[in-house]
Amino acid sequence: MTTRINTFLLDVGQVLVALDYPAALRSVMRYTQLPGEEISKRMSGNQAVLLYESGKLPTQKFYEITCRLLEMQVSLEDFKRGWGDMFALQTPEGQCISATLFRELKRSYRVVALSNTNEMHWEYLESVFPLIHEFDDYILSFRVGTMKPDPVIYRAALNCAGCAPAEAFFIDDLPVNIQAAEELGIKGILYQGEAQLRADLLRLGLLEPTARL
Repeated sequence: MTTRINTFLLDVGQVLVALDYPAALRSVMRYTQLPGEEISKRMSGNQAVLLYESGKLPTQKFYEITCRLLEMQVSLEDFKRGWGDMFALQTPEGQCISATLFRELKRSYRVVALSNTNEMHWEYLESVFPLIHEFDDYILSFRVGTMKPDPVIYRAALNCAGCAPAEAFFIDDLPVNIQAAEELGIKGILYQGEAQLRADLLRLGLLEPTARL
């Protein structure tokens, strides 16, 4: 690389924190008579999720829409707790980026969260996942008003970090998001587990060879 990388843009879900969709489904089933298959079907076509993650629906409205859609009888507070069950905070070693590798990156780079997320999920992570507070800054879809792979959110991340596209390195678990970043001149790599990421960063000269997990 001819231009020195000074900023890492990190996705959060499935990169720093694992997602547990079955656990989230079980939480919903506590408050509705609908079978799991029907819940999944209705949620897959629920445009309110995209609007909520884009910051175009307030939490109260999203809660009301989802309760009607899934025929749920649940308080807002219990709904929030169940919504947070999507995150698996205890995962097998190497599935997500560890605190060790995260802090190795922090020693040499500015590290910015670049995540499609929503207000409830983010508030939950802030309350239970201490590492989330160690980012240098945050570009979150519900705050920016749009989601990856929209170029707008990548430009917002570059502006936030104060860097050029060639000075940023993006890690995400979805190929479409990597492609969108690279079309803007941001080097990206698909996350496929911590061991593979470490090997890739060493190969690219972005991590010290002496670093250990």
